[in-house]
Amino acid sequence: MSSSPMFLFQTPAWRLRAMAVCVVGGFWLLPGLLFRLEKTLMMPTFGGFEILMGFVPELAVWCLGAALLMLLAAVPGLVGKLWWPLFVGVSAGYYALSVAEHCYVEHTGMRMHFRTVKYGVFNFEELRLIIQRVIGPVFYWRMAVAFAVLLMAWVLFWLLRRRAEGVGPKCLVACLAVGVLLSIVPMPDSLQDAGLAGAMAVELVKPAPDLDRLYATIPQPILEQVPGYSKPSVVAAQSQVSAEARPNVVLVILESTGAAVVPPYSDPQVWSQLPAMAELARESVVFDPVYSSVTHTSKALVGLLCGTFPRSVLDIREAVAGWPWPLECLPSMLEAAGYRTAFMQSAEEVFENRMVLVRNMGFSTAAFQETLFREPFQKLGYFSMEDRAMVEPALQWARQGGEGPFFLTLLTSSAHHPYDVPGLPINRDPSRFPAYYRETLRQQDRFLGELVHGLESAGLKEDTLLIVVGDHGEAFGEHVGMQHNWVPYEEVVRVPLLMRGPGVGPARRMEGLSHHVDLMPTLLSLLSVSWQGALPGRDLFDSVPHERVWSSCWGSRTCAGLREGDLKVVYHFGLRPTQLFDLSQDPLELDNLASSVPEAEVRRLEQTLLAHLRATDLFWAANDEKILGKDGG
Repeated sequence: MSSSPMFLFQTPAWRLRAMAVCVVGGFWLLPGLLFRLEKTLMMPTFGGFEILMGFVPELAVWCLGAALLMLLAAVPGLVGKLWWPLFVGVSAGYYALSVAEHCYVEHTGMRMHFRTVKYGVFNFEELRLIIQRVIGPVFYWRMAVAFAVLLMAWVLFWLLRRRAEGVGPKCLVACLAVGVLLSIVPMPDSLQDAGLAGAMAVELVKPAPDLDRLYATIPQPILEQVPGYSKPSVVAAQSQVSAEARPNVVLVILESTGAAVVPPYSDPQVWSQLPAMAELARESVVFDPVYSSVTHTSKALVGLLCGTFPRSVLDIREAVAGWPWPLECLPSMLEAAGYRTAFMQSAEEVFENRMVLVRNMGFSTAAFQETLFREPFQKLGYFSMEDRAMVEPALQWARQGGEGPFFLTLLTSSAHHPYDVPGLPINRDPSRFPAYYRETLRQQDRFLGELVHGLESAGLKEDTLLIVVGDHGEAFGEHVGMQHNWVPYEEVVRVPLLMRGPGVGPARRMEGLSHHVDLMPTLLSLLSVSWQGALPGRDLFDSVPHERVWSSCWGSRTCAGLREGDLKVVYHFGLRPTQLFDLSQDPLELDNLASSVPEAEVRRLEQTLLAHLRATDLFWAANDEKILGKDGG
């Protein structure tokens, strides 16, 4: 018997295994290519060349993976004995992953990566109901079909196994050579900008960037540009204005509502479809542009109600009970100034532990779907219900709460995915999501109209400061991404902000870069609440706007954007190349200028964005170490 290593690639056992890789592996390559085609077709600007090039990463990974499996098939000893169960596991795992990603792409428009899977696994109990309602029976049918196809591949392999003698080392060499060649093929810029220059398997296991290493490259002058934060507090000795003399405040936070889809920011044709928002816009001070702090509701609430940036991690650690916050938020500060406070939302209390979050912020009263739901209102989607169910309880609380002003925050939910609309059939077809979303905005507008009318009927209009703001917008494939969590573009990060009532003056438009974190210092100033401390925001009525504003996607290593003047940089932490847009010439962010401006300028903007993220990380980490005795991460 030959002792040459090449003999291992010529044995009947190796030939049979190599044939299994080619036959069965060829079948499980198909879903990867089909799902890649679907994702590529979501880009309306892609032509035939981009679509064909989009297959290259999947083919490269398959060829290299097949070569690796063939190499393992020739290893003697324990590896050789375990090869068959390993291959069966890889085959089944690839199918399951492909189907799961297909469902994920369908609902979000984005590729899965390891951080998404990890978050879903560690928070499965919390997300279980949502996952069940989103995937529905379609997921299980797809899994059944996928494994039926896989079974067919194995049947075909066993039927053809007698021809395994025709398989030789050339198959291994061919797979390896083709895989290497395809992996070095340069991808078109359009595919790179869309995040389609890597294969599914590569994206899934791609390691997160080392933020400490990135932070170490930021020059000191850029670090010094980031505004600081120190815990604010009411100055009791200067309680100059009696509580009774201060106006009431009603803050309405619109779920998944960007600036571009509502008056007065939207196309004039939309105004007639959203009459309550249009009427409010005509009577209000309109701020433009305003940017969300984080493209996720629980995180955005921290920016809006606490005046600083939330943790830049996926976990909603702000909703942890049993330890003191390093923040002082609007509810607790206004209670110290004589206000009674309440928070209401039409979504479920249990989702992301919202009750604990609002208690941490200092709200003394809170109501959620579990207590607000009643006939004839309907539950919608996986955690929402009709927003109009909040109107009567909110007005009742406002009227019957006793003396003194009140601070009432209402958070809508009906515009959230999957955009269920009362009276319309349930829709799970992503192509119809935009039409259903527009209907949810009309339902939300009905809620706003009834709330405003109720405040006026109760005689509260003149004494109530009404504020309407979006937590974030919603995307429908304008830049490939869907929904909001990992979309850093204007359709998601730019939100409406309108104010009407005592202290704001006549209706007008105030231009200048502004941000969620500006709301807290603005309200404290409007309500004549003296306070001490330092916040990163500014009074929106100051004459000097921000030089720059930044917004983060959900999680610290996914995506973020920074706007400085009309320039906006979108940073993807190595998952995709950096993008640069001139919003004065390109408001839809279609023309990436990153390759046409000096590299030093792009680098400066990247470092400025990272400096903001670093300041947020250091703030929370320092407080975690002080309070919990460990790094918050």
